[in-house]
Amino acid sequence: MVTGPVAFAYNLKGVDNLVITPEVAAKIFNGAITKWNDPAIVAVNKDAQLPDMAVKVFFRSDDSGTTENFTKWLSAAAPSVWTAEAGKKWTGKGEGKPQNTGVATAVKSTEGGVTYTEWSFAKDNNLGIAKIDNGGGPVELTAESVGKSVATAKQVGEGNDLSLKLDYATKEAGAYPIVLVTYEIVCSKGTAADKLALVKGFLGYTASTEGQAVLDKLGYAPLPESVQTKVAASIKNLA
Repeated sequence: MVTGPVAFAYNLKGVDNLVITPEVAAKIFNGAITKWNDPAIVAVNKDAQLPDMAVKVFFRSDDSGTTENFTKWLSAAAPSVWTAEAGKKWTGKGEGKPQNTGVATAVKSTEGGVTYTEWSFAKDNNLGIAKIDNGGGPVELTAESVGKSVATAKQVGEGNDLSLKLDYATKEAGAYPIVLVTYEIVCSKGTAADKLALVKGFLGYTASTEGQAVLDKLGYAPLPESVQTKVAASIKNLA
């Protein structure tokens, strides 16, 4: 129903165009890179004035779907560096803070800070958001680039079950790879008539062009048309 991009959010004065590869991200979050002017970061940011400053990592201390999807990206896109299992519980380095609010606020108040967080929290706290280069060139986090990533996903459910398998290692040009998607689970048949109209109305609006159009203002991204069409058809088939 909705795409939730995960931002690589940072706080570095004077660095407005940071590029991060999966390997560099993995080394930052597993503690192998500890300075912002580390040669590995400099190599992909030759025009940036990177300071000789400690990297201060913040992670979600609570079990989190954001953590799960971020570590799925690290595992898929940098498997030789990020060898830990992906999951909701953080297994890397850093200082834990509760929820998206906690990590975003911590980075905002800490020069040299970095975290992974939902797009909306990075924007609301005016944090830097890195471009991600999965191998197809640096990609800025935008509604369009997130949609391109979701469009590369494969449907693993059957019929009106639209479960997707996301390709976190995609090298599709212009596709932002660190994403999660939300699902709405409803009965396909047997819903009471008075409730069916409400369910269809709510889901139908959210999946509509009008409903999807407001998502980027809330820090989420609309579905690509190829997926949105399938969602609309599945809602229409509810009975």
